[in-house]
Amino acid sequence: MVSFVALAMVSCNKDDDNKNTNNNTNAGTNTQFTQWMIGTWQVDYASFNGSEETPENMKLYFYANGSGLLNDNGETENNQFGWSISGNTITITLRNNRVLPYTILQMSEDEITFSGTMMPGYDMEGDVIIRMAKIDE
Repeated sequence: MVSFVALAMVSCNKDDDNKNTNNNTNAGTNTQFTQWMIGTWQVDYASFNGSEETPENMKLYFYANGSGLLNDNGETENNQFGWSISGNTITITLRNNRVLPYTILQMSEDEITFSGTMMPGYDMEGDVIIRMAKIDE
């Protein structure tokens, strides 16, 4: 079973001033953030209790109907989840109805960084920071 560990991402600054971003200020609307979330995301950085623990090939699929799928190095069985965004919080609901809230630290249409207390795909609790980049598939 996948425990969607806190997708806590380390903030990554870009020099692209033309992008709308949420730097934990709720500058955008929930609708805008929800639209940005829909698609395929590759985890490109993760830390757990201060140590880098970036998975080799972890992708998350966020669908418009509020469902999602975690692909951990090709493993997708039983890795479905639900998701929603409210303010600067993305909430992941696992198949066992466990609810995991993550604080969005930074978000744009092609990158998100957030933090929480669980690592996706692992049943470990601790301080997690995750950064994902949107990819085309």
